[in-house]
Amino acid sequence: MQSELIIVLIEGFLLGLALIIGLGPQNTFILQQSLRRKYVLHIALLASLIDGALIVLGAGGASLFFEASPGLVKLITWSGIVFLLIYGLRSFWSAFKGSGLERETRSYRKPLSLQTLIGSSLAVSLLNPATYLDTLVVIGSSANRYASELKLCFIFGAVLASIVWFFSLAFAAAKLSKLLKSPRMQCFIDVYSGVIMWLIALRLFFHAI
Repeated sequence: MQSELIIVLIEGFLLGLALIIGLGPQNTFILQQSLRRKYVLHIALLASLIDGALIVLGAGGASLFFEASPGLVKLITWSGIVFLLIYGLRSFWSAFKGSGLERETRSYRKPLSLQTLIGSSLAVSLLNPATYLDTLVVIGSSANRYASELKLCFIFGAVLASIVWFFSLAFAAAKLSKLLKSPRMQCFIDVYSGVIMWLIALRLFFHAI
């Protein structure tokens, strides 16, 4: 039984990690703000709490509501496609114009209020429809395949993946800020981010049709 619990925990962790890796809007924001090397812990903690809360909500029954409302899922899916296409286009435009990261990091020495940071973090996390599909629908419905202890292990694994990823991304970006602030690296990050967001949009498109 113990080995089964570990296997399910790993399944939840790997699914959570697979869905969260990639420079989407939330990860791009964390990367940009971590380069400021201020409030790095706050950024990672807030992102982890948001993802964790949505995962628990999905496993707690929200996924069943979405399964019973295919029209709503389609609406959220197409909204997510549009959101990611626009955000991806913005990343490509930033790379073409000389990198959005460079513009974001010009104000490193300027004070950044924690309230502004929290508001922006909530916006990029909760205004992205793809976030709800990944956490409430995909992870939530996957967790509901299990019962009692197995379900709790799966949820814990998925939440743990968010914590590990967000803290790793935030602290790695802060540690490597000098390297990441080079124009060539910023351009690469912008292009990579745009490609990943469009690939996620493509995944959602095939899910919607």
